Amino acid sequence: MTKRRKKGAFPSAQEDARAAELYVESPQTLSPSYRLAYRDFDFLLRDELRPTRLQLTDDKDRTHSRTHLWQTILGPDHQL
Repeated sequence: MTKRRKKGAFPSAQEDARAAELYVESPQTLSPSYRLAYRDFDFLLRDELRPTRLQLTDDKDRTHSRTHLWQTILGPDHQL
């Protein structure tokens, strides 16, 4: 099941990630600081970001639980 996203003022994370892969190689774009934060595992795995990772894990669990609950109520074919 694919989720449909409402078009808004900002691109989705997937659109940002695809656009970031379409760069011209230069010293700036080859620098680790140019990577998107959510695609930079060296950055995400820093010790000082542990509270952020824990929060994301908690949010992920709640989001999956909520999605499962609505699919149970409305049926698996219903688009959320």
